[in-house]
Amino acid sequence: MTTQPYTCAQHTSVRQRTVPVNVDYERFFSKSAARRCPAALRQTAVYMHKDGYIKMGGGFPNPLTFPVVGAEFKLRDGSVVRMDETQMMTYQQYAMSEGYPDLRHWLIDFQNRVHTPPTFDPKHPGQFDLIITNGANEGINLALEMLVEEGDWALCEEATYSSALSMLTPHAARFHGITADEGGMVTEDLVRVLASWSDLHPGSKKPKVLYAVTSGGNPTGVTWSLERRREVYDVARSHDLIILEDDAYYFLQFSRPLMPSLLSIDVDGRVLRFDTFTKLVAPGLRVAMVSGPAPLLCKMRLQKDVGSLTASGLSQGMLVQLLRHWGHDGFLRHVDGVMEFYRQRAQSATRCAERHLAGLAEWTAPSGGMFLWLRVLGVKDTEVIVHKALQRHVIFVAGTHFTPANQKSACIRISFGTTSEEDCEKGLSVLADVIREEVSHQQQHTV
Repeated sequence: MTTQPYTCAQHTSVRQRTVPVNVDYERFFSKSAARRCPAALRQTAVYMHKDGYIKMGGGFPNPLTFPVVGAEFKLRDGSVVRMDETQMMTYQQYAMSEGYPDLRHWLIDFQNRVHTPPTFDPKHPGQFDLIITNGANEGINLALEMLVEEGDWALCEEATYSSALSMLTPHAARFHGITADEGGMVTEDLVRVLASWSDLHPGSKKPKVLYAVTSGGNPTGVTWSLERRREVYDVARSHDLIILEDDAYYFLQFSRPLMPSLLSIDVDGRVLRFDTFTKLVAPGLRVAMVSGPAPLLCKMRLQKDVGSLTASGLSQGMLVQLLRHWGHDGFLRHVDGVMEFYRQRAQSATRCAERHLAGLAEWTAPSGGMFLWLRVLGVKDTEVIVHKALQRHVIFVAGTHFTPANQKSACIRISFGTTSEEDCEKGLSVLADVIREEVSHQQQHTV
């Protein structure tokens, strides 16, 4: 496959031709986030990375004690990427919480090329910024901690990423699910819920946050249509919502050109976007990024200052050398190859489902990502089915774990990312047998 060109013109047609609304970011902060102040030692660390200072402030280890003085790694195409002694000393040292400057600069340029966010204008009050995190989950968790507190509600699709659901539990906050279909979140239901909030949840504050997995959704495999993206963004503007755009599978959309992101149409500066190299390079790197308005990212950085501090320096160093080796075009060719790999896996999983599950379940062929979302016919809760399959050494995940409040679900998530076609045949054959047994059992007990 060849990568389609990424230009500003690609996105201008989907932006709203309106004057940006000034977002009052302060109103979105939770009480704990509003109380956050800069950490004194992290403020000192800024100068520890500058030349011309006698550095007697920070507790930085002396690089002369670092045992590793160089490294190289071999790529699948046979090429070798090297890290010299100066680079190794840099990447083994403490860094600023937002990440190493060379990687940040590469990623900022890349985000501007791919998404051309309106907020890239330096005069925009929600001016674009970017921080690097320990995987996308850290970024999402930081954002929710910043924006949500006890008693709050946030909005999401009726089936969404289970880890995000779990992140609200410690804050005694909850998600309200919005109906979704093959085009993404159903705008009419979103409008209905917001308009009737006081009736649906008497005494509860109206949500400030909308969480969305917009490409190759986990668990549904759905990629939102352009129309839905524009409509949902318009609703967010009307109701003054911050959108958390979790887009781990953006480059794993099974068609080109890629759908414009919500970030690319964000004229106000109300979208926090989460990208990760987990699915595109390797999860062990634990490198991801959050892009969006600087006032929000500044507060998230303060949280990192007293938490994880920064993502692994060696991981960041390895990644930036790899990205420099590839360049923008080379990286885009790489992700196209990764996408094609998963597209073929998705087609194989869908064929297996057609052979074994026709008449037992319904599904929509995934438009991206690495999941097939089944709705089993004749049952209301798939927990028993998944448990019985596990006893036969086949692992699936019941749909209940992807629903707000863990409601009963007739759905099952199937992951095809690491499964061979042979194992897929075996696994779905077992699933078909278990479904027949459970449906028969339920029918016998309802006679």
